[in-house]
Amino acid sequence: MCYSAMVRADYQNFVREYGAKMSIKDFYEIFWRRLEDRKLDVVRSAEMAFATPQTEDERAVKDLIAKHAAAKMAELTEDLEKQKARLVTAEAKLLKKVTKLATNDRRVALKKIPWLQGLIDNLQRTYALASDARFFPGEFVPMMLMQDGERILKPMRFRLRPPHVPPSFDKEYDGTYNARRNKLKGFWREQYTNCRGVVILTNFYEHVHRHMAEGRKLAPGELVKVAVVEFRPEPEQYLHAACVWARWTGQGEPELLSFALITDEPPPEVLAAGHDRCIIPLRREDIDAWLDPEQHDLDVLDAILDSRVRPYFNHVIVDGSDAAGEPDSER
Repeated sequence: MCYSAMVRADYQNFVREYGAKMSIKDFYEIFWRRLEDRKLDVVRSAEMAFATPQTEDERAVKDLIAKHAAAKMAELTEDLEKQKARLVTAEAKLLKKVTKLATNDRRVALKKIPWLQGLIDNLQRTYALASDARFFPGEFVPMMLMQDGERILKPMRFRLRPPHVPPSFDKEYDGTYNARRNKLKGFWREQYTNCRGVVILTNFYEHVHRHMAEGRKLAPGELVKVAVVEFRPEPEQYLHAACVWARWTGQGEPELLSFALITDEPPPEVLAAGHDRCIIPLRREDIDAWLDPEQHDLDVLDAILDSRVRPYFNHVIVDGSDAAGEPDSER
């Protein structure tokens, strides 16, 4: 499965180049909801799109982003001060007597202090990094669809929740950030027939067996290890990744827009690197036909997927597989 990817981040150029409009209303709603729902995540590059607002509506979105950053900063600063105090207390105790508890408190504090400071520094950063565009399942990402004859960018969650299912579906079926092509006319038929989109990617990531990514066989007695591999197209190009999406509503619940990347059998170089799936990058000239909400002919849609762009995917093993998590437990 494609578990992570880099979304194209230069939104102003994106809007001009693709003639797409940003749905300010939907972005405002997502950032407003995030103030109340701490579990709601938005890819960082989507925030950067509002760094230099040009309209009142864009300034309103930027204000929501600033409020979230201020609340997060206060939380991180409080946690940092607690860990600093924890370290001072533990070291004072260790001067008197070495105990398991004090030793563990010192160890954990020494790991958490630089980690928390790094999060604070990252939150205060005003310039963009390439890593800002990397998104993971559960995060909201700008996705392009067709609405009233226009290309529109809307924030959608990267893990599809179909209509008419309970919210618990997310935990029971947590792999729905990908939609296998051979399931499009079965499980995904409603979305494939009616709700299609495109996410513009620069590259994507997969978990694979390390020895396969390194192009070798396992050594005698060697244990299988997992590595994270970055796949990047050659020649370098934007990948118009085919998606399906859904609009979910539930009583007493906010509306949810969510999507899944369509994956298919991999090209030989991806298979050789240890992965058995690959995204489907559409030809640019097929984007409008793919997005057309009036197009319900499955043979036509199949033909669009078949005529995909087929770049060669170079791969490289990357360090640090996932988004930064808490560095240590309290064991």
